[in-house]
Amino acid sequence: PTLLTAAACAKNPNLQKARTAIQTFVTKSYREVVGVSAKDSWLDPAEDRTNETTGEVYLTPDFTVDVSARVNRRICVAVCTQVLDELKHSYNQPNAVCAVNCSWNREIIQQMADNSFRNLKPDWKKQNDAAALAKNELKKKINRWVSRRKIKQKQIQPFVKKLADDHGLDAEPLSLLLYEEHMSDEASGPDSEDEYESKAAWQRDMARVNGDTDVTAGALATKAFLEVIEPTWRGDTMSDFFHCLQKRWIATLEDADTRRIAYTRVRGTGRKCRRIPAASPYDIGINTTWLAEARTLPENEDILSKWATYGNPAGFDVEALRRALAR
Repeated sequence: PTLLTAAACAKNPNLQKARTAIQTFVTKSYREVVGVSAKDSWLDPAEDRTNETTGEVYLTPDFTVDVSARVNRRICVAVCTQVLDELKHSYNQPNAVCAVNCSWNREIIQQMADNSFRNLKPDWKKQNDAAALAKNELKKKINRWVSRRKIKQKQIQPFVKKLADDHGLDAEPLSLLLYEEHMSDEASGPDSEDEYESKAAWQRDMARVNGDTDVTAGALATKAFLEVIEPTWRGDTMSDFFHCLQKRWIATLEDADTRRIAYTRVRGTGRKCRRIPAASPYDIGINTTWLAEARTLPENEDILSKWATYGNPAGFDVEALRRALAR
């Protein structure tokens, strides 16, 4: 059998799969030894906990120190011993391990136990580090917003040609205006920087702007809103263009499709997005008043250096589009 050293596994994909499978097994065992499942929160090492089945006192890892600290070393040794004992039986071995002729020893499993501590430390840090937690929440929010913009772009893309055909416009330059990063963000809750507005208060505000007269908790229990947050940098013509395409998309939906839309989009709340896209829009998409002011700020020097230098797409008739949108 080939010993599952890092060097041997680097040369053989199947051995690497086996090593990865054992590492996963070790990490699962680590959680079992310390009594903290993937759904549980990490606890203070000073807190006493007892295994109700065995009566043994759980050891809690101390992520504020290194893996070499005494309590962490005791845990890793216990994990290593348990894993070596369990892997003696083929029925405990992962499929990827059974598929190759391989072996392991205490040194390898001990290294994997140490790796488990290091791999689990970021989870503890996210839970306990307020800054890391806030950063993680922001990342998740940004990912949600990007996903919504991409979905919206896909929904309205087919209606560019229809709009062009209806008004005798050239569809090709119009289609170049559709760029995910240039679309409005849509929020399912209050601004995270507004510490005074609760989700319930935000939902009532959305209902009122939407024209709902009953804004009691019972009436809003089954409703969900997306607050459309238009970017401060975007010009009115591009905003009108996007809105027109979205209205055309909504108009094509059957009643059943409309009912399946989980959220009601709410516009006109006054909430603005100050996110500056990395890719400059064409000139038609720029709020020139905003650009003049934004360029006075030193932090915007690089990101705005190419703005208002690309003009508009070849063959693009700005006034014809404005007339079409005004009808």
